[in-house]
Amino acid sequence: MDDELTAYFPQAAEPASGGVPRLVPPTTIVNESTVYLLLGQYVTAGSAPANGSVAPYTDLLLAKVAFDAKATLSAQTRQIKWADTCSPWPYFPTTIYYRPIVEVGGGGGTGVVLDDGTLTFPAQARKADGTVVSLVLQSRRPEEDWELSWGTTVSGCSNPAIAEWDRQYGTLYMVTSCDEGFYRVVRSRYWGEE
Repeated sequence: MDDELTAYFPQAAEPASGGVPRLVPPTTIVNESTVYLLLGQYVTAGSAPANGSVAPYTDLLLAKVAFDAKATLSAQTRQIKWADTCSPWPYFPTTIYYRPIVEVGGGGGTGVVLDDGTLTFPAQARKADGTVVSLVLQSRRPEEDWELSWGTTVSGCSNPAIAEWDRQYGTLYMVTSCDEGFYRVVRSRYWGEE
């Protein structure tokens, strides 16, 4: 399994700017017999391109594996073949580039699938002023479009994980680690859009 998975991680080459690349723990979603992994790499502060390049987005990668429900357990555990990988960044709407966000990375933990099939991942972003916020990354068609929630947590909240999806009210609950030294539970509105 490790050999299959590491083949899809971005190369951890040292950037020309001198920043240190760090791998973000993968964010997982299990939807019936399909498993999604949002993988990512980000570079420490001070290494963002000065020219406003969208390069920070290229380090996000979505991998998918579908298990055969009819296969025996022993046959499935021999090897996991990750297929249908794609990089989300080319599919962000152009409006994202007008927001004060310079880097987007995975959040780790787990995501959820909404009732309409939307994949919803916790994510974290670095703003132009250097502060970090948590938000949600969503897609109904991973190979075609991705969206970031318009709403974010307050600055200083990172390492998000979705704790609960309330289907009745269309509300997401997410836990984040805050700079003040405690965890904060935040609630979204409008199915994760805010």
